[in-house]
Amino acid sequence: MYGGDSDSDGADDERGGRGVKRGRAAADDLDDLEDIGNDDLADDEDEDTEFKVDAHTTRVWLVKVPKFLADKWNDVGARNPGSQLGTLKVNKAMSKATLHVPETPWSATVPKNYNLEFTNMHPQNVYVFSESAMGKAVGVVGTVQHEATVMPIIDDEYQRIMKRRTNDASTSSRVVKRMDDRSAESKRLLASSGDSWNASLEGFQKKKGTGTLDKRERMPRNELLDTLFALFAEYKYWNFKGLVDRTQQPQSWLKEVLNELCVLNKRGPYNGMYELKPEFMTSGSAAADATGVAPGGSG
Repeated sequence: MYGGDSDSDGADDERGGRGVKRGRAAADDLDDLEDIGNDDLADDEDEDTEFKVDAHTTRVWLVKVPKFLADKWNDVGARNPGSQLGTLKVNKAMSKATLHVPETPWSATVPKNYNLEFTNMHPQNVYVFSESAMGKAVGVVGTVQHEATVMPIIDDEYQRIMKRRTNDASTSSRVVKRMDDRSAESKRLLASSGDSWNASLEGFQKKKGTGTLDKRERMPRNELLDTLFALFAEYKYWNFKGLVDRTQQPQSWLKEVLNELCVLNKRGPYNGMYELKPEFMTSGSAAADATGVAPGGSG
């Protein structure tokens, strides 16, 4: 699997310059393929462009990959055409396939190992087209033989990269500037903020005692992620109260991290219960094998 304009068969990641379309039900010969292409070229500036169908017998795979991986591949392909993007391993029975990204400087920020699951072994009338700069189909690149989806394998490296990415995203980019209290601007700001400060203090005094303050100490994000992964390896479904009890974290902080990691069921038998998002449920992981509802949990 290589970046750039490689003609070798493999997983098509829908890079720029290519498009995927499902042909008409009766598209069994070149005449129908030409009709499909002419429809797309009707509004093209260059109406004399010949729609090429020479490669219609080329067999390709249509593979959906995570956005972060597609973006990385697009960047590498644009900067270094011909670079190796990964290695695809498929057993003889076509029952198991894995994708492995090479250990290179450009891949340092993406997971290296993925499962490839076939979603349609025999798609009908699905073609990959090359496109002009105007986004119009100008030729057939190949006929889709298989459709599949790539999901990362949740191994130690994957969790390490995801934690680092989450921590980087949560790092504030705002800078605190210390002002000289003798400057004219500082005096002006202090004078104008006096009334607001008094009003805020009065409002705080009025509200004091009307609510409860969650004094639990926030766990670092990476440690909380570790804790949550371990809990969801025990049981597939958790309610919020159960997670608060087990993690002993402030509710607002726990909910923020859960929103990144989990799906909250809003209907059905598990209404009100959290479960891990599909991308964290790769086959073979401890979380994927978990079943049942945590004790005390109810929809």
